Amino acid sequence: MPEISPDDLAAVVRRKFAAGTLPREAPQRTWAGHGTGFRCSVCDLEITSADIEREADLSGGRILRFHVACFTAWILEAGSGA
Repeated sequence: MPEISPDDLAAVVRRKFAAGTLPREAPQRTWAGHGTGFRCSVCDLEITSADIEREADLSGGRILRFHVACFTAWILEAGSGA
């Protein structure tokens, strides 16, 4: 994943919250492992096998996948209520 600053990631998360394309819902479960080629729910870039992928299982069976830094931005912004 290209280096993206935490402030820039937070701004992307806030825009996606406002657009309704990223939920604020707390995950029921999270997992971590090697990337599986899915697109990150925050930055929209591929999560390659060289990356660590964070998976968040939400209610209703929805699954979100993130780079570690993107997951952190999502969790922090969702918790801030911003």
